[in-house]
Order: sequence, then structure tokens, then C-alpha cells
Amino acid sequence: MGFLVLMLIISGYVYAQGNMEEEQFMGAKKNSRGYSQVDAEMLMKEMPMKDFNLINVHIPYEGDIPGTDASIPYNMIGDFMDQYPDKEQTLVLYCKSGPMSASAAKELAALGYTNIIELKGGFNAWKRAGGDMMMR
Repeated sequence: MGFLVLMLIISGYVYAQGNMEEEQFMGAKKNSRGYSQVDAEMLMKEMPMKDFNLINVHIPYEGDIPGTDASIPYNMIGDFMDQYPDKEQTLVLYCKSGPMSASAAKELAALGYTNIIELKGGFNAWKRAGGDMMMR
């Protein structure tokens, strides 16, 4: 009887771990391109507890979301990944409206990064949601 209970507990733990791996940062799920998306409102809720790297990939530079860790051109994202050697760390990418960050996210996923999040609508969506922008 004790063995059966232990096996059920282990099975439940393994099942829960498998399901957690499907879930991404902020509850977003990976799309078919290997990365997740999050809306501006959800990112705003997560910023006070920030435990991710926020990367602006827009070119030309037009400003940053406060808390941005780096600005890396979307078309050169692979060249700068020595700054982020842990392929399991969470990287949140944004650009002005979305296409550049989607391109960078797709490239990072292809390079083996497993926790890539793209801000849907970029900093335009961030500003519409009431977020601030800053200039260097």
C-alpha cells in the first residue's frame, strides 16, 4: 500500500513538472515558432518583480521601456548571445511594433534558447497601455 501511494505521488510530480515545462513566463505558451508572446499589461504587472532580461531589438533606436537591460539590433541578435550564455534564462524582447522582436525571438529559439518572450505590439502597445518610455 505504501509503495502504491509513493508511486502515485511520484507520478503526480512528474506530470506536474511536464505541464510546468509547457507553461512559459507569465503563463504564456510557446507558439509553433518556439517562443511565447505576452501583452503589455501582463509585462507591466511583472516589472516590479523583474527576474528576466528585457531586450530592445528595434532599429533605429527610438527609446527604451524603463528597466531595459540591453539594446541589440534584431538582425544581429545571434552575434550578441555571448552576453546571455544560459539558454534557459528568460529573455523578453521588444521592438516598436512587433515584427523585429518576432524575428529576433524566432532566431533565438532556433539557436536553442528555451524561454524567449516577445512583447506583442512592442513599445507602441506599452505606451497605449500607459507605460513610460525613456531615452538614453
